[in-house]
Amino acid sequence: MANASAPMYTWVCQYCGRTSPGGTLTCASCGYPAHTTAQELERAKQLGSVTAFLAEKQTTQDNSRRKPRSKKVVVVVAVPLFAVGFILLRFAWGWRNMALGVAMLGIALFCLAW
Repeated sequence: MANASAPMYTWVCQYCGRTSPGGTLTCASCGYPAHTTAQELERAKQLGSVTAFLAEKQTTQDNSRRKPRSKKVVVVVAVPLFAVGFILLRFAWGWRNMALGVAMLGIALFCLAW
């Protein structure tokens, strides 16, 4: 949970079951965060280690910040480019227009394969 404040009361760790003093964001015994979801608790127990869970959570957060360009965006750009390139190649009279059509087809195919 983002920007969670530390509980101001003595709380019981969901992971190890020990008590932690108020004002702490992590368990004094195992280091498990005070604020987590049931799914996160289940995942930590599956991994068998708080440090493995925290490392996985950090990696997930880092990866979500670096989202790749959506495939939809590439398709929305490449399909019209392909269509215009095909029309230029098919119906163009001059060699420059044909070369432009070939270039547009090549770029579109590259984008779709990427």
